[in-house]
Amino acid sequence: MSKYKDKKPSMIEFTRKYANNDQACEDFFFRAKYPNGYYCEKCGCTHYRKISTRNHVYTCSKCGHQSCLFAGTIFQDCKLGLYKLLLGLFIFFTSNKGVSAMEMRSQLDVNYKTALLLCRKCRVLMTECNSEKILDNMFYEADVAYIGSRSKEPGHQGCGTEQQPFFIALSTSRNNNYPQFIKLRAVPKDDRETTNAFLTQSLVLSKDRTLNTEGKTTFNIMKDRITVVNEKIDYSKD
Repeated sequence: MSKYKDKKPSMIEFTRKYANNDQACEDFFFRAKYPNGYYCEKCGCTHYRKISTRNHVYTCSKCGHQSCLFAGTIFQDCKLGLYKLLLGLFIFFTSNKGVSAMEMRSQLDVNYKTALLLCRKCRVLMTECNSEKILDNMFYEADVAYIGSRSKEPGHQGCGTEQQPFFIALSTSRNNNYPQFIKLRAVPKDDRETTNAFLTQSLVLSKDRTLNTEGKTTFNIMKDRITVVNEKIDYSKD
């Protein structure tokens, strides 16, 4: 039986929460920069006050050190307003098929150079997150994608293809839910040993966790370390 993903956040929901609400946008980026709460990089103090005469600048209550919202981040020199920047991130990271700079330019009503730079920064964020994070959730999904033209030569179909294989793993908070994090890696070949190495390096594994593989048998090598489920998931439903 096919299963369906829960409905992902809509543009209407996003707009209702953040449009014309600069404080909500600032709070979003503040939590992203200080996920465990504010701390001063100079003295370690956790108390601060906002400077009312300057946008998105905070001063340490103890030593007086000032810090800007985007200082030291990839968006340090970004000229976009908070809502337009957040909207660009929402469009990029919720798109099912990717977003071009031309489309981003149209959606945000900015020039092409600005849209291209934002798309590039989004891809950098994806790369940094993908390389550093080990996925740690109760539910995972994994699959293999191939890039390149298909060979018509005998013996080069299926796992013997000459196309470049990419392993994909994602983690969700609930079974069959939309992903919170995704790991993507180009691998030399698609086989059981490579599968084992990729998932061992990418996921926190235990038998009380679930890995959905959509029926790909090479993932069965993980059955002694995680519960492997082979069920078809319908990604066409929102």
